[in-house]
Amino acid sequence: PSDMKRLILRYAGPSNEAKAAIASVQALPAIKVIDASPRMLLVEAPERVARQLGKQLPLWKISEEKMIELPPPLPRLRVRG
Repeated sequence: PSDMKRLILRYAGPSNEAKAAIASVQALPAIKVIDASPRMLLVEAPERVARQLGKQLPLWKISEEKMIELPPPLPRLRVRG
């Protein structure tokens, strides 16, 4: 759906609490976890939920996923040998 936002969540709290913090975010009903690492999550959520996440998750740094287009690779020279 077009009203879904993809967000990057980075846990900024104590390291020993990261695993529990990630589990609490994964348990939120309106959030779909796309990818996870020990202190970061890529999630998809409805726009109305995304706007409220900052208040719900004060120990998380939240930013919207941004896609950038990479330029085509430069041609390589072949070395004869």
